[in-house]
Amino acid sequence: MSAIYSVHELPANAPVDSEQLGTKRKFWCQHPKMGLCLFKMGRPGHGENWAEKACAHLAQLLYLPVAQIELAVWHSETGAQIGTLSPYMLPPSYQLVHGNEILEGIIADYPRDIARTSEHTVKRVLKCLGTYSPHARVAPMMRTAAHQFVGYLMFDAWVGNMDRHHENWALVQPLHQQPSQWFLSPTYDHGSSLGRELNDERKEQILQQAHPDHNLAAYASRGRGRFFRLVTDPKSQSLKPIDAFRLAAEMLPQAALNWRMLLRQVKLIKVEAVFKSFPSDWLTNTGSRFARALLEHNRQQILSVS
Repeated sequence: MSAIYSVHELPANAPVDSEQLGTKRKFWCQHPKMGLCLFKMGRPGHGENWAEKACAHLAQLLYLPVAQIELAVWHSETGAQIGTLSPYMLPPSYQLVHGNEILEGIIADYPRDIARTSEHTVKRVLKCLGTYSPHARVAPMMRTAAHQFVGYLMFDAWVGNMDRHHENWALVQPLHQQPSQWFLSPTYDHGSSLGRELNDERKEQILQQAHPDHNLAAYASRGRGRFFRLVTDPKSQSLKPIDAFRLAAEMLPQAALNWRMLLRQVKLIKVEAVFKSFPSDWLTNTGSRFARALLEHNRQQILSVS
């Protein structure tokens, strides 16, 4: 039987600093065992907290470097706030350089402050990352940061992550070192995944629906991410995660083949264990069944990419 995930309790005075990046309410705090951590609150009525935790464990099954995620409750002065806790993932004397900062430095007039921009293309990002190193914890056959990033795109397609915008990937910069020493950061911020926006009633309807316009396959095919094929594409025509991976596979076919091999090797029992380990008040049985069905559907779509 799978061990149940721990839930960390934070006192009302836990916040020591705010965090401005992103749209969700969050703050930095000091945990007695994990040190400096970021606490992030998911939106009420959404499953962002459990989705973030599940995705961290699913990424590990693919040997992807990923931010550590723990379940947590902050006992604020206005009541209990549920969320996730993530230890600061960089060693001393290192900092993150986010994707918008990197692209701004190489592309004239790049709109760094716009989260959904057609300037954020798969081709540009992979070309940029081809000159940097992969993370030390990535699968050994990945020789560059671009090879590693193909894995991030495949992972997004697997879990249905729609939010890989240009602040949700980054390079790690050792302070006072040349760019040749920079490397791709662990993947992070996967709360927009696994059908987290649906309530259980809607999930049941989708799981039981046979009509091709309303079933699980239809749901999986509707969402669009934050990458574009061409800079001239309208903002409403961002790529679906599976199409972003297909485009990456055309550019770096061997890297895509290696990542698909790793996905093919993931055992169903290990995926099931990820979801069985949630406390019952964090993830319902329906939520678990839906997420696992979505993962299997998306897996088949990815493995069919030529």
